[in-house]
Amino acid sequence: MASTTITLERLRACIGREVMCAGEPCTVIEVLEEGPTLVLSCQSGNTVVQANQHGEATRRVPRTRTVPVFNADSDQPHPDFLKLNLVL
Repeated sequence: MASTTITLERLRACIGREVMCAGEPCTVIEVLEEGPTLVLSCQSGNTVVQANQHGEATRRVPRTRTVPVFNADSDQPHPDFLKLNLVL
């Protein structure tokens, strides 16, 4: 991956892929342009309560994690992103 340029198109192609994040199986569910940042849905079975638009807790959903693609102070890939071992 070091020789591959990281683009939003290549990141979006990773949506749906399964990865390991902090020892937990996750699925890439979204790419946020700001950053850019990957949004992962954790598949471990642990859920959190999600409020509806009125602030009422109505359902349980899988936990999500966000992983920055680049370091904040440089254009180098973030160590957490590299640990995902995504092939772009």
